Amino acid sequence: MLLRAAVRSQIVVGEDGHFTVRLDGAEAEFLVMTGAEADEAVAQYVRDTIQHFTPSFIAKHTHSSVTASVVKVLCEAACYFEHADQAVDALLELVGERFDDFVAEAIAVDGRGHFLGSYDGTEHEHGNGNLRLYLVDKDSGFEEARRHAASCDLEGCRGGRAFDVRGLTFCSPSCGNEHWNLQPGDSDHWPSDSSSDAEQGVCEERHCNEPAVDTIAWGALDMAFCAYHYEVEWADHPENRHSDSDSDSDGEWEEDAPPPPTPPPMYSPPRSPPSRSPSRSPPPEYG
Repeated sequence: MLLRAAVRSQIVVGEDGHFTVRLDGAEAEFLVMTGAEADEAVAQYVRDTIQHFTPSFIAKHTHSSVTASVVKVLCEAACYFEHADQAVDALLELVGERFDDFVAEAIAVDGRGHFLGSYDGTEHEHGNGNLRLYLVDKDSGFEEARRHAASCDLEGCRGGRAFDVRGLTFCSPSCGNEHWNLQPGDSDHWPSDSSSDAEQGVCEERHCNEPAVDTIAWGALDMAFCAYHYEVEWADHPENRHSDSDSDSDGEWEEDAPPPPTPPPMYSPPRSPPSRSPSRSPPPEYG
């Protein structure tokens, strides 16, 4: 739905996979990469921010003789004292040939979205899993603009977008007819034989027996819904989600299960590489 809404927006392509979507004055910045490109981007992020990882985690990927207390001193030097670059280089040298394992475990623990999706720390798959999408930044009004851009062009309708009528897109033929005040016989009028029957029927949503008030048409299929379910955006409507597991089931309706809770990260580097300029702030307390 997000990318579908982007069709009606202005897209500005930047460098290194970055692009900005503008909708009604609101903006959101995204990063799109292949899986391999995302792995390399995380590796570069780790090189730039290794001093912010937990000393014990860094020490785990060094020689067995290197202790967490030694790594802690280097991390503090890299963060708060002069010659920060030399301290960062020393940390990378300690990790040495174990760097790839370091990055792989960082991704396994927190995911690539933690490092690349600075807005919400989430990775989204697109293009049959070939592309990864990350949200870098978003204006406060972008979600409302996105919902507006992805909804039916009939004022007050919260349906999706499926039918083009005179340059606008509507969730159903009846919405197009209503917006343009089209009557039977007009060249652009969409006939709807089932609309009159919908008022006499019941909602076709599972386990809903409310009276149907309108229909949603998709190709040769007409489905009647009550007022509440008719307002559900078409792309998100349960009737548009096909699953082998529930197609023949007579059991109770099962709501989508919430995602499992994300375990706390072993480390929490900043969202963007910090400046390596000296700072006089006191070193942090490490637990």
